[in-house]
Amino acid sequence: MFLDPTSWAIRKTPWGRGVFARREVPAGTVVGDYVGLVDVPRDEPVGQLYAMMLSLYRWVYPPSPRRTVGVHVINHSCAPNAGLYPFRGHVLATTIRRVFAGEELTFDYWMTKPEPGEDWHPCFCGTAQCRGSFALGSARQEELVRRLFVGPSWAGARRKIRPGETLQPLPRYPSRTRDLSAYNVFGHPRLPPVRHHAARLEHRPLRALLRESGRRVELPKLGVVVLGSHDGQLLVDARGPRRSV
Repeated sequence: MFLDPTSWAIRKTPWGRGVFARREVPAGTVVGDYVGLVDVPRDEPVGQLYAMMLSLYRWVYPPSPRRTVGVHVINHSCAPNAGLYPFRGHVLATTIRRVFAGEELTFDYWMTKPEPGEDWHPCFCGTAQCRGSFALGSARQEELVRRLFVGPSWAGARRKIRPGETLQPLPRYPSRTRDLSAYNVFGHPRLPPVRHHAARLEHRPLRALLRESGRRVELPKLGVVVLGSHDGQLLVDARGPRRSV
């Protein structure tokens, strides 16, 4: 379900459908809520493809996912502009940086690495950060996501949810969501960077600027462009090979 359906358009993509912004949307905007039937994990492919994990043993299945529209239509990217946010027993979709008009909304599916003999879910997002798979890319991110999904703040830990229950829309949603460290944040790769006159590479303020502007950050005094915040470090282009600081 979308909180403001007028802000989003459903368009065809090479992978089926996708969600696109009709207008510019600030960071921390709640896009929608993952509502539907609560049940145990299922093995059937369609259910797993559109389901959202509330806890290890409780998943939310949107109704008629191939015929309906909502946040379950958002595609994967290894450099996403949206993410998941736990709130009062629900999983919300929220923007993790400014999203620009016409831009596709994506989030990282954060899938666990398959067991030996299981199939990988290949990724074709085409970003410079593409891992080639939906699976998590680093031990640090695996730990952050594990804490988020199974820790005390995650949606499924905040209330008792029984199989067969239908999650209904909440009476009220947050006006903005805070930044969560589990997300890697990257500036838009094709828009001009925003100029910032800092003389030092400080992670926290530059990550905040990446998030609020939605763009890469050029630091003329240092002769570098900050591409993103990745695994707790700044990803920097020093007009040469990329480096992390």
